[in-house]
Amino acid sequence: MYITIGRNPQSDIVITGYDVVSYDHATIEYENGNYLFIDDSSNGTFIGDERINHESRPVKPGDPVMLAGRCPLDWNLVLNKVKAMGGNIGSPVPEASRPTMPHVQQQPVTPPQPSNPPQPSYTPPQNNQPQYMQSHNTGDKYMQSHNTGDMGSSSTGDAVRRRFHEREINQWNWGAFLLSWIWGIFNNVYWTLIALIPIPLVGLVVAIIAGVKGTRQSWENGKWQDADIEAFQKKQKGWMIAGFIVLGVAILLPIIMWSTIINALAAIM
Repeated sequence: MYITIGRNPQSDIVITGYDVVSYDHATIEYENGNYLFIDDSSNGTFIGDERINHESRPVKPGDPVMLAGRCPLDWNLVLNKVKAMGGNIGSPVPEASRPTMPHVQQQPVTPPQPSNPPQPSYTPPQNNQPQYMQSHNTGDKYMQSHNTGDMGSSSTGDAVRRRFHEREINQWNWGAFLLSWIWGIFNNVYWTLIALIPIPLVGLVVAIIAGVKGTRQSWENGKWQDADIEAFQKKQKGWMIAGFIVLGVAILLPIIMWSTIINALAAIM
């Protein structure tokens, strides 16, 4: 099972108040009491003193995990989500870590000397504590979009791209279909210029192929980064809106022109 973490409202563990945390920051992969932390973020994650970025590491409940080096992960939320999915949470979260005394050999006891021991220092806690929300998404939809045979992968950049491809990459692109070669120029899909060839049906064929393949080719040719998925989707949505506006104008303009001509002829006759 998978537990998603990030600013995405659809994440299993939604984090607010930290802009440095990525929209889809990380995934915790769980199976048979074992936890694998997969970083999908732009700013990385600290597990203990080690920083990882687009990598995966085995973790245990209670391990110190700092998202983007700023936001501590609340393991209680992770374990509650695992339990809600029907998993065995394994080892409980340990108590707050305390310094341990190193083992030393016994020395002869000497009478204590009067001294002024140093007073313990206190550092007030920071106020910028993370705000957590738990979404109602149990993760089932997310689990269905993953191939469980990829567990333990060390390259989580590929995992990010795989999730994006599964959800978005094969969708029909209305902007590419309606605007064809115009869309192609601005999205680095230059083969759509074939639509300019004055041969019947060529433009229609190009438009249909662009609608089917346009999203994938625009993503790959544009060299978008993992963190730019939202910007890419927003751009394609803008092209879709522009395409429908052009389509509406193309339909209404001839109607208005013919209506004007007919009214003018009727007035003359």
